[in-house]
Amino acid sequence: MNKNGFTLVEILVTVVLITLLAVFITPKVRTLINNSKDKAYDGIVSTIEDAAKSYTYLNTNTIDISITANGYAEVTLLTLQQNGLLEGGITNPKTSEDISYSDVVRITKTGNKYNYEYMGG
Repeated sequence: MNKNGFTLVEILVTVVLITLLAVFITPKVRTLINNSKDKAYDGIVSTIEDAAKSYTYLNTNTIDISITANGYAEVTLLTLQQNGLLEGGITNPKTSEDISYSDVVRITKTGNKYNYEYMGG
């Protein structure tokens, strides 16, 4: 007898194996992608805070006056971009949306040390 195709058992075994692989691999891949997006976002936040540090260095008196009056100073991402400290068109890797230039970095001071916190989404 000439055998020209797959038996039902062979097809079922193949489908079961593919299903098992998908069930175990898909969550791990999703976790890897999410972790990668989180690390990319943390890198962007670090870049934004570094730009605020440079801005503080260049505008120490203005920042100190604001901190004395309000307890903190805020600088917008637009200001950082206009001063050449931050490039335009930053995209949030978690949401794939552009980061708003109205977002701010809040600068506080403890003793002689400045603290920076990105207050964006």
